[in-house]
Amino acid sequence: MKITDYASIAPRYDKNPVRHQIARDDIIGDLLEEKLNPRVLDLACGTGNYLAAQCSYYENAEITWCGHDLSEEMLDSARAKLSRVALSRGMAEDLPFTTGSFDYVSCN
Repeated sequence: MKITDYASIAPRYDKNPVRHQIARDDIIGDLLEEKLNPRVLDLACGTGNYLAAQCSYYENAEITWCGHDLSEEMLDSARAKLSRVALSRGMAEDLPFTTGSFDYVSCN
């Protein structure tokens, strides 16, 4: 099995234009109709492209955005573009959140 070293590709990861073609996630819109200030986690958020796109689509909504990734280098790139997102580092198998912390979890 090939293992990608995301720390080494972080500086060039966002140069691929395909990584920026992210549609509005309508599940978040549906969630906003049901709940005030939903909590959304992007698991394995990488450089934060999904979160940046969703923050833009839902810029006037009150949403608590979070991202979690193993690569510190990818998170550094995410921090540079995301001001309204809480980012954390670690393994997906050992999340630092309690059960039920989020209303929606995305993993792209």
